[in-house]
Amino acid sequence: MSHLIGSKYGNYLEMDSHEYVAGLAGNDMLNIESQTGTTRVGAFGGGGNDTYLLYSGSKAVIADSGGQDTLHLSVDRGFFHYLVGEGHVDRAVVDGKHGYIHINFYGDMYLFIKDFQGVGKLENVQYSDGFTESFDSVWNGLGAAPVQSKTMADLAPGFGAATLNLMFAQYDSLVKAENLNAQYDRPQWFSEGAYMGNKADQMGVGYTTAQDALEKGGFYGTDGAFAHFIQYGQWEEVSPLSTFDPEFYYKAKTADYHHSSIVTAKQIQDMKTMFHNAGLNAWSHYQLYGTREGLDPSAGFDTSAYMDAKLAQMQKTAPGYTMEKLQAAFSDAGLSALTHYELYGRAEGLSPMGVKSLMEVVVDGDPV
Repeated sequence: MSHLIGSKYGNYLEMDSHEYVAGLAGNDMLNIESQTGTTRVGAFGGGGNDTYLLYSGSKAVIADSGGQDTLHLSVDRGFFHYLVGEGHVDRAVVDGKHGYIHINFYGDMYLFIKDFQGVGKLENVQYSDGFTESFDSVWNGLGAAPVQSKTMADLAPGFGAATLNLMFAQYDSLVKAENLNAQYDRPQWFSEGAYMGNKADQMGVGYTTAQDALEKGGFYGTDGAFAHFIQYGQWEEVSPLSTFDPEFYYKAKTADYHHSSIVTAKQIQDMKTMFHNAGLNAWSHYQLYGTREGLDPSAGFDTSAYMDAKLAQMQKTAPGYTMEKLQAAFSDAGLSALTHYELYGRAEGLSPMGVKSLMEVVVDGDPV
């Protein structure tokens, strides 16, 4: 199913041509416009205080999992209650737990709310004139639209059991992913594009195939990609950035360890074994120790030169500032030279420079 998934930090998501959009955690705004040729679309707010924007012609399946949530209708309150009084609004309880509302004006609006009196409950209804009232008062006030009892098979086209159950399965997977990914606080330096591209290369497949594989495992969106990196990717030596090259880093560390610009494949493999025995991988070692050791994370990033450039910048306003203070400040902030560059240095105009060729790998006396 075509979809758009946000992060846990709050999103504005437009339906466009997608079959569903999902905000996961955070305070999300989900724009559900009429879709030509689309019988229904899904909007999954997840946790947080979410707002669902509905328009004439919208056919929406809403599933939510917490927070103070608002249904925003593109009509003013007076006109809505006029429609109710004229019999243009139908409502039903489906299979004893889901809410269903049909509003007939300038194009039908269909709304299906999963578990609408339970975990999927919406708290508020807001109208185009800004007036807001509780969802319960709106539902209970639809006196001219008696509550019907229906099954999924009784609903409008596109809202049958098969399509709804498929959407519910997607929603359940997203809730699991939301709970899983909530364990990890994604840093702003993390690049989903770089990570997924590197993961696709590692798998030997295309970007979309790699993305589909992660989603099948419950890893959705940017937060899911980061959770996958923490749990699996870093141990598979899949880089989270275009500026970090795990294989280059192992060579750099091996060269530094042996005090030689020429290292062998066996020495590099021995270094990897030492890392893993110590519970480390290329990424975690660089984050913990690489900056202080002056190790370069890739051929395009000179750690020592970057730290010198940052120190020179600091000394313009604090002449007594030292490299020891700078390294301590980075460490206290949980930053390496590389992540500082991705977060701040690039915008500050600091250059990571290019790294001169430090080493050649020699196997049985032959450079490779």
